[in-house]
Amino acid sequence: GAAAAAAALAGDPAAGGAAPTSDEHPPVETGIVGQWARKVGGGPAGLAVLGAAEAMALLLCLPGYSTMEYASGALYGGLQGTATCAAAKGAAAVVAYVLIRTLRDGPVGRWAEQRVAGGSTAGQGGAQWAQRLRHGIERDSFKFCLLVRCSPLPAWLSNYSLPLAGVPFSTYFVASMIGMLPPIATNVYAGAAAASVASAIAGSSPGSSGSGVAGLLALGVSIASSTMLVRQLRSFAQEEQQSTPAG
Repeated sequence: GAAAAAAALAGDPAAGGAAPTSDEHPPVETGIVGQWARKVGGGPAGLAVLGAAEAMALLLCLPGYSTMEYASGALYGGLQGTATCAAAKGAAAVVAYVLIRTLRDGPVGRWAEQRVAGGSTAGQGGAQWAQRLRHGIERDSFKFCLLVRCSPLPAWLSNYSLPLAGVPFSTYFVASMIGMLPPIATNVYAGAAAASVASAIAGSSPGSSGSGVAGLLALGVSIASSTMLVRQLRSFAQEEQQSTPAG
């Protein structure tokens, strides 16, 4: 959200902000993981730190994983940041699918079901969410998976809820890799745009509007997908009400 973006992107040298890593990036506070990435260096090792941290956060259903995406954009730019975060999210999605399919009846599977129910809505609403998710997948699994992935729903919620709903791996993987790109690009390019603005203010570079345009396009896709997903879920809810006998 906005708070995570501000925490990831706001930097103040007077308040002890980190020193710039290059002439192109003025001090931008990117959190503990971002500081580790800076210490490791600006090459593949730093990207690996951010990617590994995001993958672990997704597998453990931890909040704030999007901070790594803001940090990737601020430290490494839009293209490198998006590629790194897409690889991390893709790896986490595959591992989550394998865990659910192989350990569904064990403690891991029960933990994932509880997290999905609690991550969507509480109590009976969690069961209704799971039921409507299965309904959408039965009708058009690829389209529904794509809408879920493109929407701003937490990625870990999609990672576990889709395998639990019985999505085939081929559908799950392709829809996930395509659908996760707009939310990733929105966050990464927000970080890149903030770094560009900070550079322009510091006078170290003129800045660029390319990051902002790409981020806005990705945000538009996410909003449109969210709208379509909400409409689809509402239609399922109306069908359930109509099919339930009165009294």
